[in-house]
Amino acid sequence: IGENAFYVAFCCQDRDIIPFSVTHETFSGKAPQPVYEGDALEFFVRPDRKKKNYLEVQVNPDALLWPLRHKLDPFGSWQVTDSKIKKHGIIAATSRTADGYQVEMRIPFALLPEKNLKDFSFMLFRTHRNNAGKNWSSAVCPLLYNAHNVYGFIPANTGE
Repeated sequence: IGENAFYVAFCCQDRDIIPFSVTHETFSGKAPQPVYEGDALEFFVRPDRKKKNYLEVQVNPDALLWPLRHKLDPFGSWQVTDSKIKKHGIIAATSRTADGYQVEMRIPFALLPEKNLKDFSFMLFRTHRNNAGKNWSSAVCPLLYNAHNVYGFIPANTGE
């Protein structure tokens, strides 16, 4: 955490990098290749653990960004509340390495759905597709179902 932004760094081993490039500009609900179904990093932050709103930023190995705002619904799922967030202030840099790729992002607090960052939670989630077309995903800690399981996010606070 910086003064006005989250800073995220991620590095993974991956011999068959397959980035998909469909975002809100081209997503139709039946799009064959949204970002999250190829190789990508998804960063989730729930700025206030007592509230239902959270931010997701997807980035693929080619630095294509797809930020989204979500809200938990009463049935244990989530709803997209804003899929056309302007990318103002998000900076993403990616590079291919000898055995995979790495990502660095700066995500301004101004994009968060809630402005209280005293007690927040976050998650890093990797999606992967191999050359055979098989998808899988992983997180930095176990989740009950998928990356939208905000109750499995890592709790944190700013120390204030």
